[in-house]
Amino acid sequence: MNAQSLVLRALRSIHQEGVSPSWPRLLAVVPADRTEVLAAVRALDAAGLLDARTLRLTMLGFATAHAPKVVVDERRKHPRLRKAGLVA
Repeated sequence: MNAQSLVLRALRSIHQEGVSPSWPRLLAVVPADRTEVLAAVRALDAAGLLDARTLRLTMLGFATAHAPKVVVDERRKHPRLRKAGLVA
């Protein structure tokens, strides 16, 4: 899993706990080097997935961070659910 995914998931869990996000908390939660986390936050900010100044997810960032959990939950409910294929 890359640093950007780790940062998105960490911020999602921090927000779900009702705790204000902060740099020390984010750096403590994400199992990556400090420089990797900073680079990931900059890249996610440039992509519009979070606001690096406040460490808050945008709506797109929240959806992106939440999507893998939704897929796993749906696969548990519907074991025959398959990955979507690209149809051209």
